Amino acid sequence: MAENQKGNKPGTEIDMRKVFEDKDIDAVFIATPNHWHALSTIWACQAGKHVYIEKPSSHNVWEGRKMVEAAKRYTRMVQVGFQNRSISNVMQAMEFLHGGGIGEVFMARGTCFKPRDSFGITKDSTPPSTLNYDMWLGPASYRPYNEKKGHYNWYWHWDTGNGDSGNQGPHQFDIARWGINKKVHPCKDPIHG
Repeated sequence: MAENQKGNKPGTEIDMRKVFEDKDIDAVFIATPNHWHALSTIWACQAGKHVYIEKPSSHNVWEGRKMVEAAKRYTRMVQVGFQNRSISNVMQAMEFLHGGGIGEVFMARGTCFKPRDSFGITKDSTPPSTLNYDMWLGPASYRPYNEKKGHYNWYWHWDTGNGDSGNQGPHQFDIARWGINKKVHPCKDPIHG
């Protein structure tokens, strides 16, 4: 489609590191399984690229901190995508809330009710020829290929995802914090001090 509209054929590359090496590229959009988010963001920053990373920003808190350190060290902009911030009716709802439409908002709860297809169980098999499985696994521990642990279903397996708290959770948590106008983060661990 882009080739027909613009006369350019978009390039493709299996190994993201080759994209990071390209001096003509200033910024990258990372849309990988969760377990790749931190390492790919850090590599991109090291290569001098700005980064737009899909949610969740990282697989865990430690990785997130390393991403922030890389962005600061290499003076790169890193943005995490939360699509709800761009939806007009959500923006109107926030304007209504913040304008006092329902009075003082002191608590918010993020919920999501939607059907999920069962991902089922199947035997390990050979990866499809169109998938570079070693590259897909990347920093995750090796495991035999299984179609029920691959596309989208990576969310439900610890090595590659972080459950619905990393899948749908970022959307709901972001809306809840936005709704109560939270612009600060905890300054200490509430459990360990």
